[in-house]
Amino acid sequence: MLSAQNPFGIERGIMKIASEVELNKLIKSEKTPNFWLFYGDEGFLKTQYVKDLVSKSLSEEAKQIDYSPFDAPLLVLDELLDCLQSCPFISPRRVAILTGLSPDVMKSEDFDALFSMIKELPSCSLFIVVINDDSTEYEIKKQPRMQKLIALAEKKGVAVYLTARKKSDLLKFVKSELAKYNADADNSVCYKIIDLCRQDMQLIENECAKLGAYATGGMVTQADADFFINLSFEESVFILVENIIAKNNRNAVKKLNDLLENGAKPIEVIATIVSGFTDLQKAVVAQKNGISFPQALTDYGYPHNHTFRLERPWNQANRLRSGYALECLNLALDADKFCKSSKADCETVLVKLVADLCLIPS
Repeated sequence: MLSAQNPFGIERGIMKIASEVELNKLIKSEKTPNFWLFYGDEGFLKTQYVKDLVSKSLSEEAKQIDYSPFDAPLLVLDELLDCLQSCPFISPRRVAILTGLSPDVMKSEDFDALFSMIKELPSCSLFIVVINDDSTEYEIKKQPRMQKLIALAEKKGVAVYLTARKKSDLLKFVKSELAKYNADADNSVCYKIIDLCRQDMQLIENECAKLGAYATGGMVTQADADFFINLSFEESVFILVENIIAKNNRNAVKKLNDLLENGAKPIEVIATIVSGFTDLQKAVVAQKNGISFPQALTDYGYPHNHTFRLERPWNQANRLRSGYALECLNLALDADKFCKSSKADCETVLVKLVADLCLIPS
């Protein structure tokens, strides 16, 4: 969701921006508003659009003089206020950026002072605020100061909400990143890259740089993606669980063998399998009780950078047999308990657990 005050002075009121295409047009327009508020759960996009806005407003030379970055945890408010009230030296506007801001944890007097300054922001200042957290729209509704700041941004400048792109848009992003190296990939491979990178745009950019450099002038294959994209231990086990749930037993066994060959400790793999089926059971219970996905994330206390852990089982839960998740979870818990309470060979227990899980009808 992207919204902004009409920056062209044609008429009063709020101009709604429906897409990133329109946001880009606004950034590139001749007269841009002098207050921007970026928030939402897609940190990569926030960073990219802020860079675009600064580059459009200041030359490289001017950045050394008329650009002032501030970080909320280290903020001296008087210094920021003085900066916003000062005139630029060689540019049409003095640019100040405040990152890491969490309005609802600020001291009341500090928030009021900042709010008043924004209301009276001089035309020679360009002030960009980047909200620290990646709260969903549902969570933002519970933050009164954040709501107040958004309302002010929509009235005095631009409020930009950036959330994760759809997979179809990420497909274009993957292809554009590979194209930087004169490389390409079939759509199925692009989706593989997206899944391996957990739809994280920063990770996609990093991994496409490696894949593009390797396949310069050619096509990236699925084997290339599997080889070059280094997954964390936790992510590898979650993919193992996904294959078990989807009954891709051959892939599940291959992922298990890869984990063991790479030195993963069997007892840690079992513990993470328990975590994976715990996530699935939580999704089942939430859906059964009519709880929305955003509310479930809040109720279960998932960190903002781990929402993918519930997202994937959430999409699987309603397609599974009743009782499947709990049956698998109990089996995994039994294996975990057995390993911790006896002298059992943990690798044998792990292999048997995966085999048994593959046999449970989903």
